[in-house]
Amino acid sequence: MTQNLNIFLDETGKKNNELSLIGVISIPVNFYNSNKIQELNNELKKNSFKLHFTQYDKSHYDIYIKVIKSMLQTNGIIKMNGIIFKKSQFYSHPLLKSKVNDMIYEKVPERVIYGLLRNYSNLESIMAKIYIENSEEYQARNLAINIKEQINTHALYRFDNFKIRKSNLVSKNQQIGVEFTDILIGILRYIICFRDIIGDLNHISKTALSKVPLINDLLPFLENLFSETSIFELSYQDHLCEVPLNNYLALFKSMLVALNDNHPEYFTNDEFKKIKKDESTIF
Repeated sequence: MTQNLNIFLDETGKKNNELSLIGVISIPVNFYNSNKIQELNNELKKNSFKLHFTQYDKSHYDIYIKVIKSMLQTNGIIKMNGIIFKKSQFYSHPLLKSKVNDMIYEKVPERVIYGLLRNYSNLESIMAKIYIENSEEYQARNLAINIKEQINTHALYRFDNFKIRKSNLVSKNQQIGVEFTDILIGILRYIICFRDIIGDLNHISKTALSKVPLINDLLPFLENLFSETSIFELSYQDHLCEVPLNNYLALFKSMLVALNDNHPEYFTNDEFKKIKKDESTIF
């Protein structure tokens, strides 16, 4: 018996941010090709909406809720894996700091995908297609071809029961799976970095604040996936350190409680959550 999967990879925090996250999700092909998901995909291709978590504002609230609810309509279908790291740690290496970008844009994507696939049962075969959001770094390294060859070779070495059938770099607004991954890893990085992003509970930037009510409303839909997900921290150690996402989530929730105590209007007043439809330029 063979299960066909689509694998989607994206990254966040790669430019001026200290903390970077490369994340990947798997979606069974028969679910991804269902009418509801493909309707979203067709709307995306027609530019009916755009999704990029770093550029989120209140006018995007409704479409984010719609996409998350549609993609997570049934628990247990989608699986997730991620690696988080601080770039400065590796730039301080006395001998190999010139290889940091090679590690980030070649080795880490390979490891995060392999780590996801190896957790599937060996009692059934897995055939997978990989979709990676296109970037200059990935193009320059011919990542789509190389990652397929590297993962398949490693799977044979470990006698794993999966195969990468195809790997593609895709442009924005072409695959809802890529955009959905962008949302998930953006939210994850926000949760992990929440204390630093928010800072003083009484002096929160409008950009940071706009995402708080959205994530708070999305948590009931996200918690099942997050509870089954671990993030692997890459640091000075000679191995990846697995951290259950629930550890980060507990800290985030506790800070939401403190924020709610200081500013209950952020959670009860819809003006902090979304703009009125007649004011929106998207719908």
